Amino acid sequence: MTVEMRRLVFSDAEVIQAINEGLKVEWSKIQVEMDRRRSMGKVESLDGGGTVLSLAMTCDDPLDFKAKIKSQRGAITEREFSSTEMIRLLIAHCRIHKIPLARVAKKALRKAKVGYALDLTIRKWSTDAPDGEGGVIVSRVPRDP
Repeated sequence: MTVEMRRLVFSDAEVIQAINEGLKVEWSKIQVEMDRRRSMGKVESLDGGGTVLSLAMTCDDPLDFKAKIKSQRGAITEREFSSTEMIRLLIAHCRIHKIPLARVAKKALRKAKVGYALDLTIRKWSTDAPDGEGGVIVSRVPRDP
């Protein structure tokens, strides 16, 4: 079996940008829901969206983060992001910025020397392998004595 590994390294600024993009999308979904409720006569006001002021890693394995976020109205709150949420945000960031990713891959977020790395492990195999489990067939050529 052949395994391909890709590593995308994101700087701290790019990770914060990915979170900001995710907050913007999340806020637009909340606004749609608020508009729907207003049309039904239920008036309410929510504070959301915003900008990341700071980001800190709270756990090493798996990587978890805590961000200070300034909302649309100026309130500062803290929000935790799990490793799974961060992977989702980084994948969305890659799609926005036209960075190609494999759809079927094992994804993991790790701390890199500089920034954070999104590791993609893609399994590839040959369907005509003799053992039926897939793999690469290598023929051996005898050496001259």
